[in-house]
Amino acid sequence: MAESARDAERRARAALTYLPPDRARTRRIHRHGPVAVWEMIAGRYPGVDPGRLLDPDTADGWRLIIPGDPDWPATLDGTGGPLGLWALGGGDPAALLVRAVTLTGARAGSAYGRAVAATLATDLTGSSARVPVTVVAHGGGDGADGAALTAAAHRPGAGVVAVLDTNTDLFHQYELLTAVASAGAVVSAAAPGAYPTPGHVTARIDLLATLAHAVVLVEAGPGDDDALSVAYTARYRRRRPVLAVPGPITAPASAGPHVLLRDGTARCVTTAADITAHLPQT
Repeated sequence: MAESARDAERRARAALTYLPPDRARTRRIHRHGPVAVWEMIAGRYPGVDPGRLLDPDTADGWRLIIPGDPDWPATLDGTGGPLGLWALGGGDPAALLVRAVTLTGARAGSAYGRAVAATLATDLTGSSARVPVTVVAHGGGDGADGAALTAAAHRPGAGVVAVLDTNTDLFHQYELLTAVASAGAVVSAAAPGAYPTPGHVTARIDLLATLAHAVVLVEAGPGDDDALSVAYTARYRRRRPVLAVPGPITAPASAGPHVLLRDGTARCVTTAADITAHLPQT
């Protein structure tokens, strides 16, 4: 049976998401399309088998969502990327991300930051919320991101999405991410088995800034460049509302939110209601 144009596009996108992110290649894809670009370069990558990547028997539960699929998130439309979204879990990303907020912060985080993130996630996803919100966070962090995912994943019926650099992050937070996959979805712009590179970190930062309707920075101290990059990407590249949680002036991890509040990048948030005011109301 001849391969349909849609099947060819899916195979090309699967293969291209297995490769390390490359700006020049991305420009060519935008100009010529994924099928043409993959046909041009496939000979250089004999070990990349899109059929195997897409085969349910070898994909370990991951599935590829591409633009035009019913479960492709509307928040990604018109943003210029990614090529596809690999998803793990039974949740429908399109439905989960109809009303969503990214909670992010310092990778390690303080007790204060973890408590605030957990409280906000609980209040946003809880039954007391007028219109529940899906919580989006980095699946590889132990600080505010991990606390937010843990709180949301263990609330029955709550919406939760974890974003990974590559699927190798699963091994660092296996128990938590298994719970997230059961409750919602784990997603990555990289195909399963892709070798982690700095470009995958950049892709994950962009997803965190783009998938949700707003970003909340809970904490970020010296060295927490990823969390700050999510906030600045959301505000100045994706034009998303950014909010920041104020903290103790003596705490290094409060420096990032305070800078965003001072320079006007972010608005102050102390309750879930401060966040939902910036989200779609239906």
